[in-house]
Amino acid sequence: MAQVRHFRDADKCTVHTLFTNGMKDNTNALIWEAIKNVPGVKVSCLAVPTLALVGARSFRSSSGFTLLFTALAAAAVPVAVAVTLWSSLMDYVSHSLNDDLNNILDFYKHPSAFWVAELNGEVVGCTALQSHSADVAELRRMSVKAGMRRNGVAKMLGQTLIAHAKATGHKKVYLVTTSGQKPALALYKRLGWYETKVWQSHGLTFHRLELDLA
Repeated sequence: MAQVRHFRDADKCTVHTLFTNGMKDNTNALIWEAIKNVPGVKVSCLAVPTLALVGARSFRSSSGFTLLFTALAAAAVPVAVAVTLWSSLMDYVSHSLNDDLNNILDFYKHPSAFWVAELNGEVVGCTALQSHSADVAELRRMSVKAGMRRNGVAKMLGQTLIAHAKATGHKKVYLVTTSGQKPALALYKRLGWYETKVWQSHGLTFHRLELDLA
């Protein structure tokens, strides 16, 4: 069974890899969510195969050429969405690695904290609590190695974070995640978090969840 402990400087490279791989692992779900949410893009995706098939069968005719051209144009829309979102996600990863994750011990000083989950000497998960005031803190940087997901690691990290938040006198903890991270959303709700806000940005649906500690 994995054990949760406080972050050490020697964990930095492993945490960077965990965070980067976690973002990449979620990319496909996030891109598909964005494609479904952007008006007209889902229709474009469904129309491409039909237009291309009909156009290919009658390519020599002007109508066939038009259908093929239309199929290519329709395909360009979801591709553009995917490329834009991928670029934005990689920018976010780069910014994060050079922001709080670049100097974890300084950024997450008490009453904030950063933990890792360790199994047989290997770091397989991480999370952080950022204190914003005496009463309110934020759950950040929850990530678990792909092969260790759905094995209770995230739950252990979450429970450790909640216990620390209570012990340091915080009355509320919040987090922000997306609809593309369905297992994470389900876990948080099982741990007692409740949804307070939902909004869309760049085709993604964001969820703010809170947990009352008082």
